[in-house]
Amino acid sequence: MARAGAQDRIGQALDPASGGFRLWRLAARGWFSRALLRELAANPRLPRALLWCLAIRRWDVRAAVAANPHCPRPLLRSMARAHDWAVRAALTSQPVLSPALLNRLIRRSAPCVRLYAAASPSLTPALADRLLADQDPYVRGMAAGHPAASAAALGRLAEGLSEPAWILRRIAANPSCPADLADQLLTWISLGGAEHSDPMFDPVECTGHPADTRVSQWAWYKEQAEAKKAERHALWRVRESVASGRVFVDQVWVLARDPRPEVRRRIAARRWHNLNIVLELRRDADPAVARTAAATLKRHPLRRKPTR
Repeated sequence: MARAGAQDRIGQALDPASGGFRLWRLAARGWFSRALLRELAANPRLPRALLWCLAIRRWDVRAAVAANPHCPRPLLRSMARAHDWAVRAALTSQPVLSPALLNRLIRRSAPCVRLYAAASPSLTPALADRLLADQDPYVRGMAAGHPAASAAALGRLAEGLSEPAWILRRIAANPSCPADLADQLLTWISLGGAEHSDPMFDPVECTGHPADTRVSQWAWYKEQAEAKKAERHALWRVRESVASGRVFVDQVWVLARDPRPEVRRRIAARRWHNLNIVLELRRDADPAVARTAAATLKRHPLRRKPTR
C-alpha cells in the first residue's frame, strides 16, 4: 500500500493539471524523496517559487529544474554557475535561453557541456559558427549538424576534406549546406576518400567508431581515458572507461553525477568509494544504477555487521 501511495504521489507530481496548492503539498510531504522531487521539478506547471526551492536540492533535481520550460530567467542565470556540469548541460536544452547566457556556457565550460550546447535549440548562427571552429572535434562534429550553422562556416570546416568522415557526413546532411558541397562530400565518402574513418559515428550515443578504425574501439577509449581531465570528455564512453579504471578522488564525484546512467552505473559498482557516493546513487533516477548501488552498499566495509 505504501508503494502504491508513493506511485500515486509521483503521478500527481508529473500531472500538469495538478494545482499549485497540491504541488506545494506534495513537495512538503516528499521533501526528502528524490524520486518525487525529480518529477516535480520537471512539471511545466510548477509554481516559480517552488522551482527556486527545488534549485537547492541534489544535482539531478537541479538538472530537472534547469530543463523546465517554466524556469524563470534569473534562476537560469544562477544555474549557469552550477558546480555540477550535468546541470549546465541540462540548461542548454532550454528553448528560451538567451544568446548571452549560452555564450557564457560555451566560453567557460568543458567539452562535455559544449557538446550539449552544440545541439541547443537556442543556438544562434554566430554561436553555431563559433562551435564549428571549436578545438574539440566532437563539438565541431555536433555543431556541423545544427541548422543554425551558416553555409560559409560549413564550407570552411569542410575545406581540404581533412575532417573525419562522420563530420563530413553531418555537414552534407545539414540543410544549410550548399547542394554542390553536399554532393562533393558524399561522393568523397562513397569513394572511400576518408579511409579508416567511420562515417556513421554518433557523438551523442557513441555508436560506431570515433577514430581510426584500424584500432579497436576498446583500446581507443581506454587510451583516451588516461588523458588529463578525461572525466569531462565530450564522449560518454570515454568517461565510462575512466570510471572503470583507476579513479582519483577529484574524479569520483564528477563521474557519480554524470548525466549518462552508464557512467554512474560503473561508479555505483565500486565499493571502495566514499559511502556517501553509494548512498546517493542508491536513490538514482535510473533503476539499474540504484540496484547496483544497493548491491554495493551491502558489501561496503563500513556497513558490514561486526563478527565475533
